[in-house]
Amino acid sequence: MAAEQHMPDLPERAEQVRAALDGEDRAQFDADLDQALEAARQTRDLKPLGHVVEAWWRLVLLRRHGGTAWAQTEAQLRAGQTPGAEHAPVEVEELIARQLG
Repeated sequence: MAAEQHMPDLPERAEQVRAALDGEDRAQFDADLDQALEAARQTRDLKPLGHVVEAWWRLVLLRRHGGTAWAQTEAQLRAGQTPGAEHAPVEVEELIARQLG
């Protein structure tokens, strides 16, 4: 039987995401996290916090495993350009399934 793979919980994911980011991205992650934490304090609803961490977690995965196609797409998006349709879209759920499989 294969060893079970540990899936990081929310605090672990937040730490891993923060460690993978630098500069403006880290500052934006911190701001998004602060905003979600404040909303959680006011509403007692932790879902927005999970959504923020999950969105950034997926971005980190894409950067690690999306290859040059993702790097080009991200550069175009940062420049305010619409990425071309010549690249197949990255299926995030498929990427996550490969990581878990």
